[in-house]
Amino acid sequence: MAALFDFHIHSHLSFDSFQRPEKILRQAQRRGLRGLAITDHNRFGLDLASLSEGFPDLLLIPGMEIGTEIGDVLVLFLKEEIRTRNFREVAEKAKEQEALLVLAHPFKRGCGPYGEEIMKEIHAVEVRNGQNRANWEEAGELARKWGKPALAGSDAHFLSQIGSTYTLLPEVGSLAEVKEAILRGETEVAGEGLPAWWALPSRLTGIIKRIFGKKRRNVPA
Repeated sequence: MAALFDFHIHSHLSFDSFQRPEKILRQAQRRGLRGLAITDHNRFGLDLASLSEGFPDLLLIPGMEIGTEIGDVLVLFLKEEIRTRNFREVAEKAKEQEALLVLAHPFKRGCGPYGEEIMKEIHAVEVRNGQNRANWEEAGELARKWGKPALAGSDAHFLSQIGSTYTLLPEVGSLAEVKEAILRGETEVAGEGLPAWWALPSRLTGIIKRIFGKKRRNVPA
């Protein structure tokens, strides 16, 4: 029996989401997921050990999404936050932590092309991003060209989006087994994704959070 994973989800730590981690995990259970990665924009700070106590059947993969000059990358199986935004340095620090580097929603907003110098550092390609259906075919071709495992993630910023796309793995019982399955290329991608207009609510969320964040900073002590 295949195990379902969503490798790309955002929480309230991202600038464009309000999702609380506990609600994310409850929704993941409802969607039948075996595991997930909460990959916040340039942030890594959730206490996954404490969260997992209430959800022992879910495998929680530590990670983050980092914006670099070549586009966004997911870093999975992370131990410590990576603060640089330079792709080459991100790759080096991921390697130091034995983390996996995943090319997130390739070709989105004109990102690419991706040559040998980039792809030699990449462990897998997110070929099916729930918020970026327009580039699925091109992303799949990229993964096949370079012989990289294919992953899928919803890129969920709202609870209803979780699991809209997902990755199928063989039955796994630990994070180590998840990592090995990805590296061996034992992955399939599935899910229909979301209409393009679903990107608008997360952009609006980002605007709201920036506005109210500025107001809080300007309140006299």
